[in-house]
Amino acid sequence: MVKDVTDEKIRKIEIGMTIEQVVSILNKPYYINIGNSTHTTVECNHTRNLNEIEINEETKIRELIVREYSDTNYCCSSNKQGMCFQKKEVTFTYSKHVLYPYRRMLWIHFDDSLLVRYVYCKQYKSMWEYNVSYYLE
Repeated sequence: MVKDVTDEKIRKIEIGMTIEQVVSILNKPYYINIGNSTHTTVECNHTRNLNEIEINEETKIRELIVREYSDTNYCCSSNKQGMCFQKKEVTFTYSKHVLYPYRRMLWIHFDDSLLVRYVYCKQYKSMWEYNVSYYLE
């Protein structure tokens, strides 16, 4: 999990908060998922995947999201259809991928107005078993 993200900070997140308010409490996430941008066109050699975009200190998150949703440089017709008709939702991922159990994961989901829609945090006890430690909807 991102350094300094505590249970206390997670519980400060409220439905309807902006991206900037969340970042001011939890800092920037490791990854951002923008909408449901995957597609199944086998012939596409230039997949424009907006899942798990890595974030760094220089990333201007709101600008990145607006740019990706307004980009009309689609990689194929399937991507164009998906990007034009999907809900414009965003998820912040505050957990890195690790190959061991006992990890904690946190997602902050935003609606198409880029306001917090729900918060989901879980703690793995083993590879397949976990407890939901916090859920806000």
